[in-house]
Amino acid sequence: MLLQLVENCTSELLVQQYAFTRIQEVLGIGGGTDAAVAAIATAAAVVVGGGGGVEGGASSPSSSSVSTAPVVGASREGTGTGGRAGLFFREGRVVDGPFLRALESSNDMYLQQAASTGLACLLAASFDIEKESFSSISSSSSSSSSSSSSSSLTYAASSACESLVVWINNKLVSSAQGVWEKGLPAMSMLARSEAARGVLISMGSLTNIVNLLVRIGVNGNAQKLYDCTFVLWTLSLATSKDMPSFLQSGAINILVDLVAAAPTRKVTRVSISALFNLASTENDDILMKMFSTSLPKLVENMVSSASYKLANDPEFETDVKALNEILIRNYRELSTFERWSTEVQAGSLRWGIVHTEKFWRENYKFLERGEFHLLKALIALLSSEDATIACIALYDLGEFARFYPNGRMVSPMYREATFTRFSFLAPHLLNCPPPKIIFYFNRYATHWEAKTRL
Repeated sequence: MLLQLVENCTSELLVQQYAFTRIQEVLGIGGGTDAAVAAIATAAAVVVGGGGGVEGGASSPSSSSVSTAPVVGASREGTGTGGRAGLFFREGRVVDGPFLRALESSNDMYLQQAASTGLACLLAASFDIEKESFSSISSSSSSSSSSSSSSSLTYAASSACESLVVWINNKLVSSAQGVWEKGLPAMSMLARSEAARGVLISMGSLTNIVNLLVRIGVNGNAQKLYDCTFVLWTLSLATSKDMPSFLQSGAINILVDLVAAAPTRKVTRVSISALFNLASTENDDILMKMFSTSLPKLVENMVSSASYKLANDPEFETDVKALNEILIRNYRELSTFERWSTEVQAGSLRWGIVHTEKFWRENYKFLERGEFHLLKALIALLSSEDATIACIALYDLGEFARFYPNGRMVSPMYREATFTRFSFLAPHLLNCPPPKIIFYFNRYATHWEAKTRL
């Protein structure tokens, strides 16, 4: 009945506000205050001529105009959100039309937020229902028919999901006062579904959240930081195929910055938990990115000082200790000279823990092996047409020259090769990990000059 009310009163804002607020309540995701809902209900009743309530019933927030009996296949929890979500399904699909129209045709922020969170809740439940349905089909049908059913089921929900994500992203990138906050509840609700997390990440919502955190600043409004970090934590539960997006978006850097700044305990707790989720994937690129930040030292200090105990939160303590163990274990595996040697011989350098000051301080002496054959191979990579590889080779050479005691003896080996590459590398330096490559580039030139003057 609520959906019929919305569909039949598309020009009546108060009626739509009332209906979508009640839908939120039926789904158990809140809504307006009792006073606000009552006021909207009274005004809506006048608009439709009901007098005693909308459509002659549901005049108070405490009474429901829709039966809350569970529908078959909706959820194992008939009285929960999942079970009630089935009330807004028709032929196995979410009735998304009224929600999408409210988002597209109305400029009322209250209505948009109510409609977006309601639709997000239904879509999250829909993905779960489709997953259960597909499992059931797979167990009783042939592989070809189950594959077809899976495709149909997934498309039904993903189309509406993509439309909602477009709306969310438009809010997140808005610079208008108080607009991006309206898109956050729907994103948080949608991200609870594994399938929806993939849609959010692939459509750029992860990057938008990271950019929002940068805009707010690590010492900005604590509640806004927490709201955004919580969404980031939810997205960190994504599958391994989405891990490259966390590298490209700068998510790891901002999470580490939040841990370092520690604006509030809950922001620190959620940031650590998100980093633990990412580290738990054991993805080499993710781990090497973490090693290139101050995270290992921050976590080590937390453990050694037992500062995590101040939060009096067992889950936080578990995450801190587990994250520290993952970092320690993988540092030993990923920071070996053999790994660097493999990269150089394959001609495929990439930023990571084997291209850091700490690594070179500990390993510079190994380049003496085999009459400096690895040093010669590194010099050859300065000629790579891949600017990133050439820049990393330049950095490594600079660090070697800085730490190797007899740098002046071997420096002529790469003096000419280095300076002939300056004109090629210069335009690309700004595209390398900022701003350290410029610092490293200058530092390399400084140390080379210092050693050749000896």
